[in-house]
Amino acid sequence: MRRLFSVYNAHAQAGLRYDPLAIAARVTLMKASETWEGSSGDYTEGWSALAAGGLELHRVPGTHFTMMREPHVAQLAEQLRSCLAKAERV
Repeated sequence: MRRLFSVYNAHAQAGLRYDPLAIAARVTLMKASETWEGSSGDYTEGWSALAAGGLELHRVPGTHFTMMREPHVAQLAEQLRSCLAKAERV
């Protein structure tokens, strides 16, 4: 258990120290439509500040955790397919 906590703590500390840089590219964000109490008021969760080339937001049913599970994952997959097809046309 100590080893697991040590790994968890190391990841938490790395996350706190990480300072991401903005990129010139357009960013596509898949965001869960259901939020939780602790979520920030920023609907882009900070991504808009990092996407100097613009931000394309897609709402996906579910929460941050359930959007990757049935039945929501099917709609997430469809959104991803659509975004990839659009990127191939450019």
